[in-house]
Amino acid sequence: MTLSESPSIIEDLGIVLAAGGSGTRFADAAGVSKLLVSSNSLAERRTELNASELAEFADLPLFMFSVLEFAGLTPSGAFVIAVKPDDIPVFEKHLDRLPVENRPRIVSGGATRAESVLNALRALPESAGFAAVHDAARPLGTRKLMLDCLAAARKHGGAVAAKRMTDTLKRTDDDGFVLETLDRSDIWSVETPQIFKTRELREACEQAIESGVNPTDDAGVMELAGHRPFLFEYRGDNPKITFADDLQ
Repeated sequence: MTLSESPSIIEDLGIVLAAGGSGTRFADAAGVSKLLVSSNSLAERRTELNASELAEFADLPLFMFSVLEFAGLTPSGAFVIAVKPDDIPVFEKHLDRLPVENRPRIVSGGATRAESVLNALRALPESAGFAAVHDAARPLGTRKLMLDCLAAARKHGGAVAAKRMTDTLKRTDDDGFVLETLDRSDIWSVETPQIFKTRELREACEQAIESGVNPTDDAGVMELAGHRPFLFEYRGDNPKITFADDLQ
């Protein structure tokens, strides 16, 4: 299996691939996790691949896109995937295709995102001063994105990949009728990776779990703990696969 050329290992970086979501909005008749589905069309959007690599990616489940992209960025043992317990055997089967030195570790995901991320953070080595959490459902995230976001995190104490909102935003009532048009000038669409100091993110996850609050992203966890995450503007292709049509 092809692994793209790696830069130098980043000794203080840990990567958490969040792959424990329920995927209930992804309509798959066989009940297969969206992260285990392959997609020729998504592979073709990876314009840096040569013909042989393209054929290899087209046959891969979605979560492996991120594994191959980020493998080699971290020291051994500092790349962890949080997976639903029932899915662990099939994830392990796909990871068996990798060389041992590039193989991420798998941990069981929890009932909430904060629990899943915390399980993965606890598996990172002490040397991982920064933890980058990336959604496995964003298979087109690149190494450049990861490295640029990490540079912003070092500068600001943490950073979140995001895009400024360009669509017109409307707020409606329960029946779908418009109540008002919102000012979009300071509204962002948040993506991943989201990179924070590992200790601070771990403590924030513990606080969120203890409080019973379930934020939908790691920046929300940090906000609850009193932090003000910095939004790193990214304009590249980094879609989240939520519905089956997103694979087209």
